[in-house]
Amino acid sequence: MADSANVTTDLASLNAGFSPLAGALTTDLNYQLSRTVTRSNALIAYTVPAGQGDYIRINDEYVYDPEIGDIILRPEPTGDALPTSDLAAAFNIDWSPHRLPGGVGRVDGFGWEDISLVTQLEAVEITRWPEPSDIYLLNLSKFQSDSTVEGQLSLRQDVYLFRSAREGNVRFTYLANKRLANLFLTGAERYGRDKLTVLGRATLARSFDLESEASYERLTKRLARRNATDRYRLLRLNNQLGWRPNSTWRLTLDVGGLLDHDISLAEDVRGLSLTPGVVFAVRDRGRVSWDFEALWVESKLAVIPFELANGRPVGRNGRGNLRAEYKIGDHLTGRAVYTVRMDEGRDPIHVARMEVSAFF
Repeated sequence: MADSANVTTDLASLNAGFSPLAGALTTDLNYQLSRTVTRSNALIAYTVPAGQGDYIRINDEYVYDPEIGDIILRPEPTGDALPTSDLAAAFNIDWSPHRLPGGVGRVDGFGWEDISLVTQLEAVEITRWPEPSDIYLLNLSKFQSDSTVEGQLSLRQDVYLFRSAREGNVRFTYLANKRLANLFLTGAERYGRDKLTVLGRATLARSFDLESEASYERLTKRLARRNATDRYRLLRLNNQLGWRPNSTWRLTLDVGGLLDHDISLAEDVRGLSLTPGVVFAVRDRGRVSWDFEALWVESKLAVIPFELANGRPVGRNGRGNLRAEYKIGDHLTGRAVYTVRMDEGRDPIHVARMEVSAFF
């Protein structure tokens, strides 16, 4: 059915799910297909006062940062609109044998029921490829070609150990992502990401818990306007110790470290972070939370790429958050958020937001 502007035509829409074995196996499939028209755009940058824009400029790139943004980007259509084939497909499968009924699947001395698998596949492609059937039938060799306007392919694989155990569990995650954007006259932008993560949670005592996460990530970025490829390697480690003296209070301390590497420039970026936090919660009424992250970043480079050190500059950085949520009667909820950001070489930035939601 075509929309009122006669621009988009929906050709197919499929949503299916299958969950046998009492939910131990769950699958979901989503498939959307349409035809539309797109045109190339020229990206125009407008300078505005700091904090009123959405982007900042780092080296020759525009980076999304609405808290300190002093640039607004506006796409201006150019040239003729051309037809495209648009595909969005996703497939998820969850295998959790601990959900099997009647103890089925429990093998003494092996413990395979303690291993859960979750797989997520996603493909998004907007293309002017002359043979639409190649796209509709998921011929991936035709994806992200010179005809692609915008596309993304991603895979996420999670492996859980003791997924349902309250005493502790472990999750291994592999994430792969390839993205191509060819929306603007400046040419194609290609991004790649591969990431391995290990996350472990454990209850140390009745009121103490520990969460540890380690990750290794490789990033690639190729921009046609520069005719060069940037490559980064990110190594992160974070530990959070939590203490809950009673049902109302929870105190946390995060200690994190990073060792990032710009492969193209052969330079390292090191960082250390400390983040204390407090949560005060009243059951069925509301909660107040506070945390403050102090991050020290070191590098021989005066200006580091945004992909490194979580986008923070070299030097001493800090960020604090104060959040409050309170239920007012049966139909109203009030929320307030205050954030302070302190980056090396910049004035502190204070942001406050308040809202009231009504439910009927």
